[in-house]
Amino acid sequence: MGMRTKEEDTIDKILYAQTHDFILFFTDLGKVYQTRVFEMEEASRTSRGTAIVNLIDINAGEKIQSMLTYNPKEKAAQKNIVMATEKGVVKKTKISEFTNIRRGGIIAIKLESNDSLQWVNFSSGEDDILLITKNGKIICFKEAQVRPTGRSSQGVRGIKLVGDDEVIGMDVIAGGDKTATILIVAENGLGKRSRVSEVRNQRRSGQGVRIANINAKTGKIVFAGVLEPNATEVIITSQKGQVVKIPLVSTPLLSRNAQGVILMRFSDKADRVASATTVSP
Repeated sequence: MGMRTKEEDTIDKILYAQTHDFILFFTDLGKVYQTRVFEMEEASRTSRGTAIVNLIDINAGEKIQSMLTYNPKEKAAQKNIVMATEKGVVKKTKISEFTNIRRGGIIAIKLESNDSLQWVNFSSGEDDILLITKNGKIICFKEAQVRPTGRSSQGVRGIKLVGDDEVIGMDVIAGGDKTATILIVAENGLGKRSRVSEVRNQRRSGQGVRIANINAKTGKIVFAGVLEPNATEVIITSQKGQVVKIPLVSTPLLSRNAQGVILMRFSDKADRVASATTVSP
């Protein structure tokens, strides 16, 4: 066991940080909050931890979607922060814009009323950006196609969505490395891995290409992300609280057009996959 949780709670993200690092918390409303690692109470391996409201002045109903850790005194490869929204908008802002964050948070991106910030990552200025949608589309484009803008700007369109489609995942590929693999998990419990090299680079704002064969058997995609080189397992959680943990090696490496294989079977036929995350040793 790595951490005790409440019955309705699950572990979503695990980050490595040093004592004097900063932690940035990005919310669905487009705000960013900050704290220092040493301001968090050190706890045992199996403790529940501290409620986030005791660390930052987050508003009621506001949900944390992404976290980043960094140390401004270190000369790291990360120069920018890349953001992506549910409606396919992407934005790039220099890290220096986030050096003075008050406890009540500041605006990280200006959003349309029907949109929400979902994913945030570092970039070096020479990376590729991946966007994946629930209807099985993926687009990959050079980061250079998104110019850096200030915190209060809206960003630009990263992918053109059709119908009821929405972005369900964003990743930054360091240096445009095409040797990485993508994990895809659909709502009916099917999943697969596919090579990033199968996705050719396009111009930003296109409709992308197919990353999975989505049909009534698979359901919509609920999780998609580039795998860390040392990732060994995937944890899949259902809407009704069922959880499975399986080795990544048991997830087949298939082509872009494949629908995948069954990774999770439900005890309740009406249940669906809610989320997934990968685990590294």
